[in-house]
Amino acid sequence: ENMKEQICDDTEKDDIVSKLHRILHPFMLRRLKRDVAKNLPSKTEIVTYVGMTDGQRELYQAIVKDMSGLAKQLREANCRGAGGGSLLNKLMQLRKCCNHPYLFADSDETDEQIVLMSGKIVVLDKMLKDLFAKNHKVLIFSQFTKMLDILEDYFFVRGWEKNVCRIDGSVHFTERQSQIDGFNDEVRYVARSLTSSSSHKTQTKQNSGKNIFLLSTRAGGVGINLASADTVIIFDSDWNPHMDNQAQDRAHRIGQKKDVFVYRFVVEGSVELKILERANNKRSLERLTMAGNFGG
Repeated sequence: ENMKEQICDDTEKDDIVSKLHRILHPFMLRRLKRDVAKNLPSKTEIVTYVGMTDGQRELYQAIVKDMSGLAKQLREANCRGAGGGSLLNKLMQLRKCCNHPYLFADSDETDEQIVLMSGKIVVLDKMLKDLFAKNHKVLIFSQFTKMLDILEDYFFVRGWEKNVCRIDGSVHFTERQSQIDGFNDEVRYVARSLTSSSSHKTQTKQNSGKNIFLLSTRAGGVGINLASADTVIIFDSDWNPHMDNQAQDRAHRIGQKKDVFVYRFVVEGSVELKILERANNKRSLERLTMAGNFGG
C-alpha cells in the first residue's frame, strides 16, 4: 500500500509539472547555451574536498561551543578583523573560519604562515604550481573581499603579484575594463626600431603575463568576458547556486577555445557541506520546473 501511495504521489507531481510547463510555454522563450553555441567546449565541475589545519579546527570548535568567549578573547588581544569585539551570526563566522583564520585575526607579517594556516590555500598552492607549469589561466572567486586581500598577500609571498588582476565591488568600471583587457591580451605586438637611426620598425610578440584573476562572486557577473581563462576555482560557495554558475560562465562562454574545469573548494565536516547541499537542492528544483522545451 505504501508503494501504491508513492506511485500516486509521483504521478500527481508529474501532472503538476506538466501543467506548469503548459502555462509557461506561451510566455517564455528559453534558449540554452548548448543550443546557441553547439561547438562550445565542455565544462566540468569538480568538488575538491579540503581538510582543516589544526588552527582552523580549534577555531571552528571554539565558534561552535562559545562564540561570545571567542569574541572576548579577540577583543582582549585587540585583533584586527574581530568586528569590534562582537561576533554576530555564527554561520558567517564558521564560513570565515573555513576560508582562513586571518579573517578573524590578521598577521602583521606576510610570510609562509599565510599558506600553512589554511587548508584551502595549501591545496590552492599545489594546484597553481601545476596549472602555471602547463600555461593555464585561472579565475578565483570568493564571497569575501578580505579573503581576496589575503590571496593577494599569498601571491606576494610566491612572487606572483605582477601576474594578478582583481575585480570587486570597489573597482571602478574603467579600471575593470583595463584589467579584463590586460588579462585577455594573450599576445601583444610591440613595435621596435631595427636600428636607432632607422625609421623601419618590426613587430615582436610579447605576452601580457597576467594569468590570475581574483573576483568577488557578486561583483564578477554579467558583462565580464574572461574567455582566455580555462580554469575556475570557486574558493567558497554562494547559498544561491545561480551566482556561482554566473561566475563560471565568465570563462565558459562564446569565444572559449579550451575545455573549462571548475574546482569547487569544500571543507570536510563543516558548514560548507550544508551550503553545497542546499545549493544542489535548488538546482534540482530548477531542473524540474524548467525542464520543458521553452525554446520551441
